[in-house]
Amino acid sequence: MLEPIRKELGKAVLDLRALVRDPGSSIPLWSWQRWDVQTVSGERVMNLEHPIEKDYQKFLYYQIESLLQRDSVKSLVTSIQEHAVMREALCLKPNEVGHEVTWDYLLPMTGAVLKLEDAGDHITEAIGKILADLDAAVRQPMYTVKYFAPLRHFMCTDDELELTEGIYIRRIPNDEMAGHLNAIATHTNFPDFQELQFQLEAVEQIKRASPRMGAMSGTFQTLFSEIEEALRVLKVGAVGSLFYRGQSPGFFGSGQSMTVYSTGVRLYGEKETFIYKFSKEDIPNLINVHKGLKSLRTNARFAIALRRFGGAYTKPMGDDRVLDYWIALEALLLPDGKEGELRTKAALRLAWLFGTNANRSEIFKKVQKSYDLRSSIAHGTAHHAKPEDAAYLEDLVRHTMLHCLERGEVPEPDWLNRLVLNVL
Repeated sequence: MLEPIRKELGKAVLDLRALVRDPGSSIPLWSWQRWDVQTVSGERVMNLEHPIEKDYQKFLYYQIESLLQRDSVKSLVTSIQEHAVMREALCLKPNEVGHEVTWDYLLPMTGAVLKLEDAGDHITEAIGKILADLDAAVRQPMYTVKYFAPLRHFMCTDDELELTEGIYIRRIPNDEMAGHLNAIATHTNFPDFQELQFQLEAVEQIKRASPRMGAMSGTFQTLFSEIEEALRVLKVGAVGSLFYRGQSPGFFGSGQSMTVYSTGVRLYGEKETFIYKFSKEDIPNLINVHKGLKSLRTNARFAIALRRFGGAYTKPMGDDRVLDYWIALEALLLPDGKEGELRTKAALRLAWLFGTNANRSEIFKKVQKSYDLRSSIAHGTAHHAKPEDAAYLEDLVRHTMLHCLERGEVPEPDWLNRLVLNVL
C-alpha cells in the first residue's frame, strides 16, 4: 500500500533521525508516571514507576516549521500530493498535506524508530518494522475502539461472560489494569482501583477519517449505564461503574484514551450484601430486566422510582435512603396519593402484592411501621433509621419494579384497588 511513497518516507525518517542524533542536538529529558501491574503469589500488585526518557517528540515538535523546509520532507509531501490514493489511505486533506503528514506520521514514526534503536534494533530493522506497521494500518478502512466500565464491589463466578448486544463481563487482566491506572489514577483515587476485579467490555468498529483515529462513540457509555441499572434492579449489591473509558488504537503504539470519571462518589450497602455476586445463571434474567427497563423508562412514574432507587446507592443506609425508597414506592403504588390514608393504602397494596395468607398481616404491619419512620424523618421529629430499615425498603422497591417489568406496565389505582379487594 505504501509502495508509491515508501522510498521518500524512509529517507525523511532517516533525515530526521540524523537531526536528532547530531552530537550538537540537545534532547530534553522527561519523567512520567507509569504503573506496572503484576500478580505475585495470587495477589495483584500495583507499582508506580517514574522512568526518565529522552523526549524525541518534543524536540522535533518545536522545530515543525523548519522541518517542513527540509528537502526530504518536501520530497515526501510532493510525492503524496501526486498520489490521490495515498492521500485517501492516509486520511490527508489535499491542502494540508505538509503539516498533517509531518505532524501525524513523520514525527511519530521517527520517535518510534529512535526508541527501537535505543532498545537495540539496527536502524534498517527499526525502519522496516515501523513501515510494516503503518502499511498494515492504512490497509484497514476501519479501526477498533474498546470500551471499558470497571465495576466496583462486583464478583463473578466466571472470568468471562457474554451478556447482551456485544457486551461482556470480564475479569480485568493486569495489562488493562495498568492501562486504566496510567490513564486516570492519582494519589487521591488510587485506593478505588485496588478492589476492582471485573469490568463491562464492548468493542466498536469505526471508519478511519483522520490520521489520529481518535473518534469514539457515546453509545456504549449509555449502554453500560443501562446494564448497571439492570444489575441493581435484578438483585441486591452495591455495584456501580468507577469510570467509563474508551481506548482507540494509534500508529506505532500510541493510542487515544477518553475517560469519564465520577470523582469521589462512594457506594453504600448493607454489610452482608454489599458485594454484588453474579453468575452465568443470572444472564437470562438480566437480559429480561434490561429489555424491560428500556420500555418502562419512558413511564414518568417508573422513571422517578428508578432514579431514586439508583441514586440511593450513593447514600449511607440511613434516613436519606429511607426517604428515597419511599418516594420510589409512592411513585409506583400511590399515584392516587391525595385519595385516602397513605399509610394504610401503601401497607394494604404491598401486603397483597407480595404476601400470602400466611404472611400478609406481617407485611402490612412492617410497611405501616416503615411509613411511620418515613413520616418522622420527613417532618423532622425523629432520625432513627437503621441499616435494616433501609435494606427492607430496598427489597420492597426492587420487587415492586420487577413486578412492573414482568407485567410490562406500572399498575394504575383501579388495578391496585381490585388487587386489595381480591377481585382481579
